[in-house]
Amino acid sequence: MSNIIGLLDIGRGALLSHQRAISTTGHNIANVNTPG
Repeated sequence: MSNIIGLLDIGRGALLSHQRAISTTGHNIANVNTPG
């Protein structure tokens, strides 16, 4: 049972990591025309 929980935790970490990457990309796209 602990193996399943470990795998789910790894999947959760991967999803959170991708969510942060998508959020950062969205911010970069939103600020593409901002000078500086």
